[in-house]
Amino acid sequence: MTTSTTPQTPYVPSQPGDLITAENFNRMQTMIKDDIDARVRQAIADLKSVAESGNSAKLGGQTSDELLKAFLERALQQIPARTGYQRVYKRIKLGDERLIEHKLKAKPLVDAYLMQYFPVVRSEDETKVVTWVNFYLYHTSEMKQRNPEGGQPVVIEDVDDEHAFKEPFADLLSYYKVSYDDNSSLDDLVTEFWKALFAAPNDQYDESQFGHSPWFDKCCGERRTVAGLKRRGDWNDLWLKSMPTKTINWPRAPLGATFQQGNGPRPVAAPPNIEVKQYDLDTVGIRALPLQDGTILYPAVQDGDYAFTGFNADGAQPIDDSVDQTELKLMVLLKV
Repeated sequence: MTTSTTPQTPYVPSQPGDLITAENFNRMQTMIKDDIDARVRQAIADLKSVAESGNSAKLGGQTSDELLKAFLERALQQIPARTGYQRVYKRIKLGDERLIEHKLKAKPLVDAYLMQYFPVVRSEDETKVVTWVNFYLYHTSEMKQRNPEGGQPVVIEDVDDEHAFKEPFADLLSYYKVSYDDNSSLDDLVTEFWKALFAAPNDQYDESQFGHSPWFDKCCGERRTVAGLKRRGDWNDLWLKSMPTKTINWPRAPLGATFQQGNGPRPVAAPPNIEVKQYDLDTVGIRALPLQDGTILYPAVQDGDYAFTGFNADGAQPIDDSVDQTELKLMVLLKV
């Protein structure tokens, strides 16, 4: 609420010591009501002028509650940009440094999350394969998918988990400013979304490490529109899965070891893989530090624990031939 600095004229002027009469009090109430009515009429007139503008078609047929909900959703989506918050996806080779041109005119707080790989059924032109990816578009009906290679079903979203790694596709379209209307096709939206997701300052991920599900493949082939998806109740069932994960690594020592002043080296936190440099008010540098043996082993999940190996949950086969274990994929968060 804003407060005017311009002196306001009293409805009924009075001086210190004057009596507050019933006549003056009733008159003041009437004047207040008339003033409110006049302001409401002016507000309605202003709204009518807005409704006659070029954007009126976008508001047609919506109730006041629907308009309020749409306004609040759009406002919430704009909060990260307004508060100087950025989410950036980077690929970093062992020993290399990548620059992030954030242009925040400040030295932001920097936090980094490892982008985990996870198995999915990816579909392109009705050809289905099981592969490991960092990003995946899917439909609610595909939380568990049939394995096209005849193995165990591929679980995208475990119904027993209290929380799932997923974001609404519609929210992400707004976040990345992908324009669309009810006539836009899902096929075009998917293409434009991937382009926006990997646009600068983000790095481009390998095509083998992102994709969409058989449901998306079928709907894209049928050129279904946003309006059609909304009518069928599918629009709010579209999700993007990714698994940004961070571990807090406290200093640790061998079992039974004690450390006193002058008694051997102190323990160090492991793994100390990421170095961050604040070059100026517009640029941050991120570097993947070499390990002692000169390699990075990309972590996989084994029985719910993080194991720094290049093997899948069975511990027998590599995650995927396309996974480069000398490269880290990161979600970098910048906040001022």
